[in-house]
Amino acid sequence: MAGNSNLAEVEWIAKTEDVSVRINTLAPGQGTPWHYHSVVNDDVLCLADPVEVWLRGPDETICLVPGQRQHIPAGRIHRVLNP
Repeated sequence: MAGNSNLAEVEWIAKTEDVSVRINTLAPGQGTPWHYHSVVNDDVLCLADPVEVWLRGPDETICLVPGQRQHIPAGRIHRVLNP
């Protein structure tokens, strides 16, 4: 991600050459910047309050509630928001 300035908190769960797992805490109204990953896939798992995953190409918004996950393939522009 392009920096963590828009995140209330980042907790790293695992970080190796092959995998990175972290918990991003977003306060109400906060979100990640638009970004994409050139090589890796991204999976967003909602742990608490509902979040929105905004995607481009094609444009769509997916609302996740706790326990739901959204897979985002490498190269797809996206951001995650706490509405």
